[in-house]
Amino acid sequence: MLPLGLHQLGAYKKVQEDFFAGFEDVVIHDMGLSGQSVNSGVVVLGGAIRNERALDHLFHEMAHFIEIDLDRINKPNWGLRWGTSFRAQGKIYYKMAKWTAIKREIRGLVIQEALCKQYGIFLNRAARLAELSKQIDFMNVPGKSHEDKMETMRLYQDKCSLSSLNSLESIKAEWVNRIGFLRSLKTSQVRRVKNIAI
Repeated sequence: MLPLGLHQLGAYKKVQEDFFAGFEDVVIHDMGLSGQSVNSGVVVLGGAIRNERALDHLFHEMAHFIEIDLDRINKPNWGLRWGTSFRAQGKIYYKMAKWTAIKREIRGLVIQEALCKQYGIFLNRAARLAELSKQIDFMNVPGKSHEDKMETMRLYQDKCSLSSLNSLESIKAEWVNRIGFLRSLKTSQVRRVKNIAI
């Protein structure tokens, strides 16, 4: 695994202070993890993809933490599934009826982009959007051609960019709201365990 680049270390320390310090009871990050997991009720956000550790990868998972439905926030892999699976010619394929996964990624990308901008990390917006055309539900994006579908995604991204979650202040406020939600879940779980033990 490649180490975090020196140019990102200052920003990394600031992100730790701004988003993780004091919240370790419910959310932490692991720069060696790809994706998201849950460990003993603590949400763990990864900062790696393949062999690369980078803040924009961590920002991606932070964005999902901020935009995901509250009922999924403390579930492994955000409680998401790949749709209905079927086997053909010895391979497993997935049938998806909508483009909800791509929409979720676009919403996350907008938040990720705002975080990157705030902390001085380069993010190639066009390249990230193009990567989404390789997702399995791209076939469900409205449009007749590849170009039409890409334009639909760009328009959705522009719409999401107008949302309230495009500034550091609004992102931090939503982060704190979710921390409160997770803490209230932990408190209610402790109460249930105490009631069962009595």
